[in-house]
Amino acid sequence: MFAVQNIDSTAATVTATFYDPSGSIPVGSGATCSNLQPKRSCIVDQRASDGGLGVQNNWQGSVVLSSNTQLATVVNELAGSAGALGTDFRADSYNGTPSSQADTTALLPQILKNIFDTAQQKTYNSTIAIQNTNAGVSAHVTVTYTNIYTTPAGVNSVHGGITIPANASIFLNMANEVTQWSQFFGPAYVTSDQPIAVVVNHNAAGSLLVYRGFTRTGGGNSIIVTQGMTNIFDQGQQLNYGSAVEGMTVDGSSVAVTVQYTNLLGGTSTCNLAVGRTFRVDLRYQYRSLQPCPPPLAGGNTFFGSMTFTASTAIVALSNIQSDYVGTRGIRASTSRAFVATAPAGAMTAFAPILMNNYYDAGTGAYWGTALEARFLSGTGTATITYYDIDSASTWVDTYTAGADKIFRWDQRESNPQTHFSLPSGKRVSAVITAPNPFVFTVNNQATSVTLGDALTAYMSK
Repeated sequence: MFAVQNIDSTAATVTATFYDPSGSIPVGSGATCSNLQPKRSCIVDQRASDGGLGVQNNWQGSVVLSSNTQLATVVNELAGSAGALGTDFRADSYNGTPSSQADTTALLPQILKNIFDTAQQKTYNSTIAIQNTNAGVSAHVTVTYTNIYTTPAGVNSVHGGITIPANASIFLNMANEVTQWSQFFGPAYVTSDQPIAVVVNHNAAGSLLVYRGFTRTGGGNSIIVTQGMTNIFDQGQQLNYGSAVEGMTVDGSSVAVTVQYTNLLGGTSTCNLAVGRTFRVDLRYQYRSLQPCPPPLAGGNTFFGSMTFTASTAIVALSNIQSDYVGTRGIRASTSRAFVATAPAGAMTAFAPILMNNYYDAGTGAYWGTALEARFLSGTGTATITYYDIDSASTWVDTYTAGADKIFRWDQRESNPQTHFSLPSGKRVSAVITAPNPFVFTVNNQATSVTLGDALTAYMSK
């Protein structure tokens, strides 16, 4: 299902057109959000009869959204009913790709084939979804994989001759890719003669991590991960969290990357990572002895803060937040992209297509809540959030004044009541955030059940 937010000042009519991998439109498909008011969202849910796929079952493909206004979109991938799946439930989110941001190149910092994670007790395989965003002609695509598990590291494998019809997507399952290797861990580089949009799913039983690929202009010499964790225990979920960052250079060159840690619990440190085309830091506590640049830990051997990566050339990175495995609960995991750390001066407005407080989703059989974590890139001040009810005409307003750490947040999870405004229970909303200086944010959606498996999703402000 996906949330579509009208970010303009006039009412919108939004049309969703679905495409099979062959480029054909499925019989009976299509959905419309009519008279969508400014700043509000509509939900297009493929699990429902009005979700755009009509009589289609077990369908996989692409969708193109068209509107008379500008849109912000978030896609939620959901495995099914929590009652049926239990700890094997899995979910994650990603931002839709504006047509203006589609490019002929995509950078994918992390691709996995048959990779076992000891802390999570999961084996991962990635699926790469590549959409041709040209509405008129086919795209001809090549994927270059670089395996850092080989000896010597950095051996390439090229999958060329891929043709994608107009508006359609193809899906590359790593279980069937790079057949010369039983395992693959490393980046991939996608090139095309037409603009493309790329999304990567990391799949395991009871775990799903999803991220949108980067474009050549999507990196920077300084990038920031706003939410890094080591040994952070979530009382409501009864799970222990850590995070890991995977990055690569935009131009494929080898450089030294410097990482600066800022632990909000106390302590900072800076060090240089090994020279290479890729870089990696794993903040999870059980892997600290393997890290050349471990984070500064505070009381309880914990890190909760930000990481800034700098290099002499443009770099991109993603951040995986992952819990340890608990037999009765499984794990929870999500992925978000690092932000470019520099921004122009001046006030900023950003949009969040879907936030929730104790909202019951009948399709998953679970109650969901949202935590929005934001950080000023320069300056500080008071940020304002305006919530727009998706299911009525109601609105609510709240503010948050950032401290010296530049962080501001709104936590709408029932298990984490906040001291200021909380949305009415059972609500799902869109939101507009305004502030006097540029900022970025990440939204985590979580289900309240502690036995639900991977009921954690994340999307970003851009």
